[in-house]
Amino acid sequence: QIADIGIEGVLKKVDGEFVEAMDIRIGGHLGPEPKFGDVVARKIPHWDLNETLVRILTLYEQMHDEGETFAAFAARTESDWWSEQLAPAAAEAAVAAAA
Repeated sequence: QIADIGIEGVLKKVDGEFVEAMDIRIGGHLGPEPKFGDVVARKIPHWDLNETLVRILTLYEQMHDEGETFAAFAARTESDWWSEQLAPAAAEAAVAAAA
């Protein structure tokens, strides 16, 4: 929760069964003004975790300013932007565009 990218285990009901899932947080940090990361994606099934993390890092790679760390990029981007980018429809469109 206090990390550039945080992964918190949760459960999600899929087809009547509970499966392991994760909430994804971005922008947490320690220091003089510590904060928990903002939840930007909820209940990502475990089988989609890798793809979600790749999507986060790809967005950083494509959008950051030269020399900008992930922490600085996360601090200047709104959590709503991340949520929109990580929504299933946006992720599917990004995969299709990359193909």
